[in-house]
Parts: sequence; C-alpha cells; structure tokens
Amino acid sequence: MKELEVPKLTWEERYRRMIDIAYALSTTYKTLLKEQYGEQTAIEISKKVQATMSGRCARKLIQYYDLKPTVEDVIKLMKLYSSEVWGYGADKYVGAYLESPRKGLFVNKVCRIWEKRKDFGDENRSTCHINCAEEYGSLARQLAPQVKVTVGKAYPKGDDCCEFFIEEPE
Repeated sequence: MKELEVPKLTWEERYRRMIDIAYALSTTYKTLLKEQYGEQTAIEISKKVQATMSGRCARKLIQYYDLKPTVEDVIKLMKLYSSEVWGYGADKYVGAYLESPRKGLFVNKVCRIWEKRKDFGDENRSTCHINCAEEYGSLARQLAPQVKVTVGKAYPKGDDCCEFFIEEPE
C-alpha cells in the first residue's frame, strides 16, 4: 500500500480555516435557535454563550499581557481580542481610543460575521449588536468589573461600524 502525500497548510491558513469555522458555528446555532425558539430566546442563549467564550479568552490574554483593571487596558484587551483573535492580526479592522483615564472607545470597523451574514443564512441579522455588547462587556468585566461597556453605533442599526464606549463610573 502506498502512503499518500497530503499538502500541508501554513499556520496562517489553518488559523483562517478555524476562524471561518467559528464564524459559521456561531451564526448557525443562533439561526437555528431563532427558528426553533424565537428571537428573544436566541438572544438570551447567545448572550450567555458569547460571554462564556469571551471570558475564557479574556482571562488568558489578561494573564499573558499582564493587563491592569484600567479603562486603557480594557480597550487594549478589546483590541487584542478583536484584532488578534477574530481579525487575523490586522489592526485595520479595529480602532482603540482613550479620551481620559476613565473613558474611551473601541471600534470594530469591519465585522466578518456582518459581512458574510448572507453566506451564513442570516441576512436579517438585526440583533447581533446585543450579543456583541454581552461579549465585549464580559471581556471587560474579566479585567475591570467596575467598567461599563455601552454600544453606540452598530451595523444592524445601519451604521458603518460598531462602537463600544468604555467608561469607569466616578
């Protein structure tokens, strides 16, 4: 019997395939939940799943980069998570801004799930910003429980990006 030579993917190609699978999985389960149980139940389940997922990743990033419970480091964590974990390491997809030690802004300039919503069978993806608010809020709470994360602009609202305002109450 002859052993077959099988082509090898590069690390980046493997990573891109896994991210694509993660996007498809995320969208598919939400679509199925929405069809089976209605939009509100799908939102509640998705919020818990996304909070768990981002929280797990956050703990690892916080430890590895020795991030501190400040607004600045929360924004850095969001950028790491969005750019390095979901965005193939490309900074062009995100923006991270500090207005003051207690206030800042994180922007997702590109959302692959939003871009590919038709491909994933969820063309009318009207509530993803609610789930992302929970995802990024959970990410922030892992580092700084006192920080509040609020969604401003969002693709489902017709905006050109998704904004997350990060603020530490007085």
